[in-house]
Amino acid sequence: MRVSDNMTNEIAKKAGLPINMRGAGESTKNTLLEALDNKKIEDDYFTDSAVDTKKMKELTKTADNLIDIAETFDTDVKNNKLFEEAKNNNDMSNVIEKTKSFASSYNDLLKILSSNNDGLFSLYYSELKNAYSDYKNEFADMGITFDKNGYMSVDEEKLKGADLDSLQGYMGDLSHKANFLASRVSDNASAQAESISNRYDAYGNIFSQGTSRYDYFG
Repeated sequence: MRVSDNMTNEIAKKAGLPINMRGAGESTKNTLLEALDNKKIEDDYFTDSAVDTKKMKELTKTADNLIDIAETFDTDVKNNKLFEEAKNNNDMSNVIEKTKSFASSYNDLLKILSSNNDGLFSLYYSELKNAYSDYKNEFADMGITFDKNGYMSVDEEKLKGADLDSLQGYMGDLSHKANFLASRVSDNASAQAESISNRYDAYGNIFSQGTSRYDYFG
């Protein structure tokens, strides 16, 4: 079947491409095919970029959540009164809740890092996964355990009987490491998201310049 200019223009219309009515025959068809190929490349690139940007933003948010809760325990953070208040009030409830919150945020970051194949983030994953290892047995005695993948669990009843000074020391060290690593993750994820966005914009500009030579509307 002979492909007419009208049929070619109709295909362009359905594809969402502008119609060049000045061309004819093979010239019009070749222009359309090239435009369709470029449009597919553009769509694929923009889709991948959007997915990558979303992943980096999610990683940044997850890391920031861990930073916030880690600072509650980090003894290097000024005005940290969590354990002081627990001792003065003889009340472990807030310490226990903060420990559970830390475990949740710690596990969330481990999970998202474990699915990232980037070399740098894989390194952060490995470091965070083993951050507790110096005090594995001491943590276990207080009701804080870690499985083979590094995920943290808290036995609330057992933790109630933990010595506050010891818990402060061990959690302070773990939180300090977690704070440092999560900060590096957040900084690098933010930088990558910005880099992807910049490449996205640049590609869009290049694509626009490249397709303008077809003079669809002229």
